[in-house]
Amino acid sequence: MDIDRNKFNISGTEIRNDLSKNWDLLPDESKVHMKKRIIFMGPESVGKSTMSKQLSYFFGCNDVIEWGRAHTMNKKITFDGISEIGSSQLKLEEDEALISTNGILFCDTDLITTKTWSKLYFNDYPKWFDYSIPKSINKDDLFLLMTPEADQVLIFFDNFISRLRMYFPFFVFS
Repeated sequence: MDIDRNKFNISGTEIRNDLSKNWDLLPDESKVHMKKRIIFMGPESVGKSTMSKQLSYFFGCNDVIEWGRAHTMNKKITFDGISEIGSSQLKLEEDEALISTNGILFCDTDLITTKTWSKLYFNDYPKWFDYSIPKSINKDDLFLLMTPEADQVLIFFDNFISRLRMYFPFFVFS
């Protein structure tokens, strides 16, 4: 015990009062459970990745990329591939949480989004998502739902109405 505070010249109360400022003083084992996780949700091309990157830069923290986008560009997505996308996204989030630089972690997608895409593409989704989504949600602190307001960006949908259909499932978290 360091009663005279020779090794660490700060009290536990001071650390708790400003976790972000004192993040480096926390043991790594505690950081995983104390970080704030912010999730961007919504259909394609609404700015989730851009907002995640810009806010993580502004706050000097980590952001988690969308694993599915990075590994499926220009490839045909199969139903079996959806399971890989979901499990890989969860693993990436866990890895980034361990190295989170100041207690904040921005994620530009989540398992709910992957489930919604799977239901739209394949009219089905991997059933393990139902078990994993509640556990994942319990780790999240804030959901930001991005809206499809620009009709000029239509990557996967042929018209704006189709794109709006992708948006509405997020109201009920699929």
